[in-house]
Amino acid sequence: MVVAGVFVLGGIASCFSSLDTTTSTSSVISSEDTAETTVSQEENVVPTDAIPTDPPATEAPTEPPTTAEPTTSTKALVASLQITQVKAGKDVLGDNEVYVTVKNTGDFEIDSFDVTVMCYNAYGERLKYYTWGDYNYSGTVSKCSIAPGKAYNNATFTLFGYDTATEFYVAITRFHTTAGETVTIPSNDWDYQGVKF
Repeated sequence: MVVAGVFVLGGIASCFSSLDTTTSTSSVISSEDTAETTVSQEENVVPTDAIPTDPPATEAPTEPPTTAEPTTSTKALVASLQITQVKAGKDVLGDNEVYVTVKNTGDFEIDSFDVTVMCYNAYGERLKYYTWGDYNYSGTVSKCSIAPGKAYNNATFTLFGYDTATEFYVAITRFHTTAGETVTIPSNDWDYQGVKF
């Protein structure tokens, strides 16, 4: 017969085991002073107060949690912000920059959007941030106001660490509407727009 269990004494869990044999012993660490104690297995008696009881039952919630229903379909919202132009250049320090123009083709005003940028060198090799970091640069434009049918021109992203890049591919990864909805675009739906510099 094998008996094993865990009991709590003074807020500290202790383990015990019992084997049906008269020659084996088991070591137990005391929860009080962590001193090792040897317990004889000849008695094969487990104190009834050491066996854990069932946890107290918890009350079930009286009603299911509510979630806000989306006001429009996510598929329609994903197509609501599109890149219309990508340019490349250098800042005053000589770092690569991309300038992105986006257009709101949806029905809601957009107040923030995120992009990801893939960078390639002249050999067509995809670059990492300073050769060891992330492959993609991530950037955010916040506190903007893009009304339906309007464009946001020349959002500028400085690409520190991608110094040898000559090709840039930009995609929108998510955006936020003034109606309070955040739309995250799945990575397999990112629509990359590119430019060579």
